[in-house]
Amino acid sequence: MGFSQFDPARALEHWGRYRPNAAAVVNGSETISYAALSAEAGRIAESLGAAAPGDRVAVLSDSKTELLRLVLGTASSGRPVVVLNPKLPREALLTNLADSGARFLLHSGQAFAADLERQLRDVGESRAPAETTSGTPIWGVLFSSGS
Repeated sequence: MGFSQFDPARALEHWGRYRPNAAAVVNGSETISYAALSAEAGRIAESLGAAAPGDRVAVLSDSKTELLRLVLGTASSGRPVVVLNPKLPREALLTNLADSGARFLLHSGQAFAADLERQLRDVGESRAPAETTSGTPIWGVLFSSGS
């Protein structure tokens, strides 16, 4: 698989089949096998069934392991992922969410997630699905700190 064809969801499926018990993630004392990570990504992907194919899905988590699960699950659903930085101030997160074109939010229980969910509901159906200028499907959206 060349770089131009890289797809994290396909790579995870591949290693889940060929090396299911190998460690995919090691974070401190936590170890997750490829099979377990692939299964979790599949469950997350299934939970996004209400999302249209081009709908962007924002993900937010303080846990690096949980963030990886959410990113891979969204990628496995075939929808673009918007990675939000939980260390940003609330207002910056609200701005990033609005600018991203995301229509859904997956999170691991951040206290301010209700504000983000409310913003998505307020925008609701008035927002057209985000498109790229080239017409090429995107894998994801990342925001930098500007530095």
